[in-house]
Amino acid sequence: MKRILMTILLLTSMAPVFAQKPIHMHVGGGLAFGDWANITDDWEESWGMGYQGRLLINNDESRFAITPSYIFFPMNEFSFTESYFNTSTSVTVKPAMHYMNVEASFSAVKSNTLDLYLHLGPSFLLYSETVTASNNYYEGSGTNNEFKTGVIGGAGVRLNLGSRFGVFADAGYSYISDDWDQLLITGGVMVRVF
Repeated sequence: MKRILMTILLLTSMAPVFAQKPIHMHVGGGLAFGDWANITDDWEESWGMGYQGRLLINNDESRFAITPSYIFFPMNEFSFTESYFNTSTSVTVKPAMHYMNVEASFSAVKSNTLDLYLHLGPSFLLYSETVTASNNYYEGSGTNNEFKTGVIGGAGVRLNLGSRFGVFADAGYSYISDDWDQLLITGGVMVRVF
């Protein structure tokens, strides 16, 4: 809760900075990689690829920006077998990870074409899985959702390819409660809406 309150305070303190000049909004998307965005059959964590959508809210002269983003990792389905008292149960798991981040960024280097920035903000993770189990006596399925909170920090680069288009790449470490930490690497394109 303290992290969320501190982030809200940080974002509201930036409002006077944005009020000095017109605000711009950019919409973008691309690929995301996570160091345990996949799980193998033996529950081992591995690198996975997902999809990302983000907004960038800034103005031309400020070094500060706000960047909400959403990352989806469609993890591979996996199966395993559990044996109890001479009965084998087949279990199939379909997991997915959803990250929602609201980052405040500060540009260490900013020009008309290049922006090198540091970012920090709250990170929210929704891990969902559908589990199906069957044996000779029973077949059933259910869902499990876990919601975790934390903080993400890192660095990145934005390259403007004209007045409306640009590309970005950044890396961040998402520190999530209950040992759900993850290294996130993202990249993609952005379009200026206004």
